[in-house]
Amino acid sequence: MKSIWNEEKARNYAGDVLAVRAYTSRLLGQDKDLVLCGGGNTSVKIDSKTGAGEYIPTLFIKASGQDLADIQPDGFVPVQLNKVKQLLSFEALTDTELITAFRTALISANAPTPSIETILHSIIPYTFVEHTHADAIVAITNTPDGNRRIKKIYGNSVIIVPYVPSGFQLAKTVHLLTGAIDWDTIKGIILLHHGIVTFHTDARTSYERMVELVSKAEEYLTRYGAYSSAARASEPPKPVPVELIKRIGDLLTRKAGFPIVTVYNDDSEARGFISLPRAGELAKRGLLVPGHLPIMKRMPIIIKNGTLDELEGYISDYRVYFEKYSDGSQVFRESLPKWGIVLGYGLIAFGKDIAEAQTIMEVARHTIRAIQWCEALGGWQPLSEKFIFDAEFRLFHRTFEPTGG
Repeated sequence: MKSIWNEEKARNYAGDVLAVRAYTSRLLGQDKDLVLCGGGNTSVKIDSKTGAGEYIPTLFIKASGQDLADIQPDGFVPVQLNKVKQLLSFEALTDTELITAFRTALISANAPTPSIETILHSIIPYTFVEHTHADAIVAITNTPDGNRRIKKIYGNSVIIVPYVPSGFQLAKTVHLLTGAIDWDTIKGIILLHHGIVTFHTDARTSYERMVELVSKAEEYLTRYGAYSSAARASEPPKPVPVELIKRIGDLLTRKAGFPIVTVYNDDSEARGFISLPRAGELAKRGLLVPGHLPIMKRMPIIIKNGTLDELEGYISDYRVYFEKYSDGSQVFRESLPKWGIVLGYGLIAFGKDIAEAQTIMEVARHTIRAIQWCEALGGWQPLSEKFIFDAEFRLFHRTFEPTGG
């Protein structure tokens, strides 16, 4: 990863801290190996003037649903920093309680909902904070000995946090782990199976720390042959299976009750992955990060003939998965696939419109690439089914943006 900081462009925002924050956020958002589909979040701490004319410490954090790729200053939500930090005094907060608490901390009552990671950003004692779901880092943590590998790469320059759900629980865990540290001795926080956080008092340094730490993970993947392990088909693709694609699309449309749009991909990477002997089994183990669940669901459908039996088998498997882990409080939601492996051909994605289907395909492409990196490092081992289930059926998927940003 290379820094794309441009000093001439940055000078255009001199004196406007929030504009600089938006600028470096866009630098991160332009790199899909860092954030996908509106994921990740950034923030800045500055004093702001209230309606009463007083200045108070304020956290400006990305609004839920904003995309870092094109975010502007008005895409950040101002919340009262001290009020947010006080939430750590609670032992537990549900997602509904968290949203209510965030809204009571807003500087402007009409502002959108802030990121689910608002408390996490509040407790990091630096002006600028960056959080991404960098493919290279998450892939390394999705291996059987990911924790050991991360320690080998970064030594004592980062805090390593075991996987806990986004939001209050993650903030509480980081708070406990960092209570006695000298923050100036570390450059970042690695969240296993989730992502990375960097920070600094200076915008450029905070951004370039992200570049530095992600680059170390990329260098590690290169050194151990993981980057070069992703299969690419050398033979030309087969003719597009138009009838098969139409058949599965029609079946999904009838099941969904509304038109389903399909996107098909048979590039060399897609064909290289599906040619692997265990492609289907690997893809069905899980996702790169839990935040992709609303986009991708837990697993793809494996398509050979595009029959109703294949679709019903997928639905049945999802029902078994739900009943295995449900404690009775969850509501079973639609179980139709979001993407699939078309055996012998390529990948397929399904959406309510072309934009959604293309987004799903983009996440699928990153996922199959990372799966192979993990396999080269000793095995693809994403979060357990139980962790995935808990993440999938959490309320925040209906109240915060899908990727937990």
